[in-house]
Amino acid sequence: MGLMIPLSLITSFLQQALRGFQDIRGIVVGSSVIQLTVKTLLTIGAFAIGLGLDGYMLASILASLSCVIWLFLSLVHQIRALPLATPTISPLPRWRRFALASYSGSLLDTATSGLDRFLLGAFIGSSAVGILVVIRQLQMLPERFNQMLLVTTAPLFSAAHGANDKRERQYAYHLTTDWAVRSSLPLVLFLWLFGRDVLALFGSVFADAGTVPLWIVVGAQFFSLLCGPVGNLAMMSGLEWPSVRISVINTVLAAGVLAVLAPFLGLIGVALAYALGSILQNVTTLILVKRELHLQWWDRRYLEWLPQCGAALAVASIALSLATPFGATELVTCLIAMYAAAVVVTYLRGWHEDDKQLLQHIQQAVRSATRP
Repeated sequence: MGLMIPLSLITSFLQQALRGFQDIRGIVVGSSVIQLTVKTLLTIGAFAIGLGLDGYMLASILASLSCVIWLFLSLVHQIRALPLATPTISPLPRWRRFALASYSGSLLDTATSGLDRFLLGAFIGSSAVGILVVIRQLQMLPERFNQMLLVTTAPLFSAAHGANDKRERQYAYHLTTDWAVRSSLPLVLFLWLFGRDVLALFGSVFADAGTVPLWIVVGAQFFSLLCGPVGNLAMMSGLEWPSVRISVINTVLAAGVLAVLAPFLGLIGVALAYALGSILQNVTTLILVKRELHLQWWDRRYLEWLPQCGAALAVASIALSLATPFGATELVTCLIAMYAAAVVVTYLRGWHEDDKQLLQHIQQAVRSATRP
């Protein structure tokens, strides 16, 4: 599995390079379709011949290698398509400044990312670490929507900063925040209401010890979505060094709180420390972009969250009133029904004009991607 380290680094580099070419389709095909397909087929084959865990590890490595090969070939194709021209302005000074700030922030995250698991393992036990891993995986599900949106909106923030277009920056921020919250809202409500049932799929110990921490971290994650992509916006708008300073201060504070709470409160202490760090990071960054970029958080389109929330809650209330055991099939059905109710309410109330334009853009992108 040590081979995953260089493969992951190379994959990240190739993805960032393709994003510079706006080749989102190449990234999705390589990182999602090809990698997951190869991993699934090789894992099934490895288990069929009795390789077990070693087979799964080998499948993971070969799947990552297939992703690297696809991304590399896509990048070569993009570079060869560039026109031959002599650059007139060197971007290296600004690039070095941005790269140093980004690397410093990533290095800090790497140094502190495993602290919660080490503390739990040392003071509580290995079982708590396993429960935390499952909780973190569930907590990150709503964030996936935000990450997918950031792939397309990060260039918008950068372009707005380059043109000093405050209106375009504000528009991209409102659009991203709105879509991130709306796309994740049914899932967040689902994890709050059915979190214990989801954790029970892993065992009763997970449900008993992990339900309250799951509620806390999902709540903090949703607050982060409500604040919008303020961190990404600051990094793409010339505020990388103030962002790094804020991140350093908040990370140190969160690590201190974690070191105090984890030994005494266990998983709940870890969840509280994470929530505190996330809230502080988002609030302070939101203050930064409001002061420096005059960014406004509120937009009237956010009012549409209320009927969608009501529709999803109505479906969840019906499911809870049935008082039947919730297995994997029932939970998946309930989640799909909650999303369907939210979409139906949106359709009945009418799409926002920006939503129509975005949906048309997605349709055109899909057609061009599937056109031979």
